Formats: sequence, C-alpha cells, structure tokens
Amino acid sequence: MIIQVDTPEYADIFAAVYNSANTLFENSEQYDATGEIFLPHLKADENFIYSDGVEVAGFMSFHCYEQYSELTSLYVKREFQNRGIGESLIHHFEQKIKPGTPALVKVLKNAPWALRFYQNHGFTFLDAKNTETLKALGIMEKPWERILYKKL
Repeated sequence: MIIQVDTPEYADIFAAVYNSANTLFENSEQYDATGEIFLPHLKADENFIYSDGVEVAGFMSFHCYEQYSELTSLYVKREFQNRGIGESLIHHFEQKIKPGTPALVKVLKNAPWALRFYQNHGFTFLDAKNTETLKALGIMEKPWERILYKKL
C-alpha cells in the first residue's frame, strides 16, 4: 500500500531504506545516509512510502515544477526488490504529475540496474533537443549522473 508522508519522523525510515538499497554498490561506493539527509525532501517534495502493512519496503520523493516534474528519490529495501514495489511507486508518481509535462529522473552512472529500471519503464536518455530544453531551464547532467526523460 502506498501512503503519502511528510513528517520528520520518516527521515530515519527513508535512511534505512536507502542504506539497504545502497548495498547493491561495491563496498567502496557505499554511503550510509542518516535521516538528516532526507529532511529537505520531507519539507519540499511530495513523499510516499510503500508499506506491506508491517514495515516500510520502499519510498519515493518527487517535486512538480511548472514545466516538468522530477523524481528525486525512489528506493526499495534490498530484500523487497524485484517484487513490483518500484514499479508501483513509479506508476504512482506518473499518476500524480501534471499530464503532458515531462518527467525527469537523475540516476548515478555507476548504477546500471537503476538506469535499466527506468528505461524498462519508458524513460529515455536525453537527446539533443531535450538537452537544449533542459539547459534553458538551468538543468544539466553532472559528470556522475545521467538524466532520463519521459513525456507523460
């Protein structure tokens, strides 16, 4: 079940989910987050958890701007991955944003499983036209990330 949340006590829950999902990286690339990192999301973004009724298995955060929406976080605990939870969260995101506006997600280049996940759900890498449009909005890919795009 997907539930909207916005209170600070979820920051530590988000960190626990993130830290579990983060174990997909090599040890040298892992970063353990604290709840403090997620407090800005809880204040500025729309946030949803996926709960199996007992524990939080995943979460997502997104922000809607006038011209586009950005999925700022989507993480699923490692032991709950490959059960459709990420897919449920991404579909929920797509239903919540303004129709006809593009959806963006920034993904670490060294997370090929995440890049594949978004591609499998209709997101594509930026082409020259989309790159120019995003530059006009002040959005550019950083050296460590890829921006994927989907027109809804």
